[in-house]
Amino acid sequence: MKTWSPEAFEAALERLVTAMSPGPDWQTVANRVGRHLPWEYDYKYDRA
Repeated sequence: MKTWSPEAFEAALERLVTAMSPGPDWQTVANRVGRHLPWEYDYKYDRA
């Protein structure tokens, strides 16, 4: 996303969640979604 658009973000997220649903529970759907989105703390941190 080159410029922030809450509407575009919500639309893209809704498409992704719809594509990953249904699931037996929210945890399964969240895991599926997580495979396609980078998360805030999904990196390696090295204090050295």
